[in-house]
Amino acid sequence: MCKRKFIVKKGMYDKSKYESYRKFRETIAKTDNSKIVITKA
Repeated sequence: MCKRKFIVKKGMYDKSKYESYRKFRETIAKTDNSKIVITKA
């Protein structure tokens, strides 16, 4: 089991960077929901 924390600090952020932030969060969500298989070589 893996545990992690994502912290977003309060503040004003440039709206031009929102799209890349949204894609970053989408990538995290997809990765979190993926399944992996661990095999012994």
